[in-house]
Amino acid sequence: MLDRIRSRGIVVPAIGLSPAIEVADRFISKGVIFSTKGRKPASNDTFEARGKGTYPNFSLVVLVNKGTAAGAEIIAGAIRDHKRGILLGEKTFGKGSIQTLIPLEGGKSAVQLTTGKWFTPSGECIHQAGIKPDLEVTLDVAQLKALGESMSKRHVEENRPAQDPRKAPPGTETKDFGDIQLQKAIELLKGMLELRSRPAT
Repeated sequence: MLDRIRSRGIVVPAIGLSPAIEVADRFISKGVIFSTKGRKPASNDTFEARGKGTYPNFSLVVLVNKGTAAGAEIIAGAIRDHKRGILLGEKTFGKGSIQTLIPLEGGKSAVQLTTGKWFTPSGECIHQAGIKPDLEVTLDVAQLKALGESMSKRHVEENRPAQDPRKAPPGTETKDFGDIQLQKAIELLKGMLELRSRPAT
């Protein structure tokens, strides 16, 4: 999805921690991506965009929900604070702490301590607070269950070998769940693209 640079508008699902800075850096040309603050000032750090390899300024919508956590929240916070795109969905989980494992005497046990927290470019603490979307679109319990089942079935079907007799013939695949958050994101992108295509007055 991220490689579709020529797209006029795409939907990018937020992802995990390890590639968070690299992904955010592709959309933010300059400025802070996120910062960390700990118990001691010496442990504070700031991560900034490199300004190289940034994708074109196409229309961008980031889907977020209660499952958006850790590195995914770094991406969402950076995109929101830099006004690079629009967050759509529900408030994120709120997992933005730095954990340090301290071995105890003998090395047979250890204590895990929270030694720092993550902050968005605007200085908002992510941990236990989460990030609110620009446009809230919620799913109820039944919709969440249906979405999860649909995604699981689709994953299994897509990963079956072509010769597997259980693989559904073309045109007979299980119908996807109607993800209203994704549908709203697509509608929003279409509207954004229409506005951008209009001549300046």
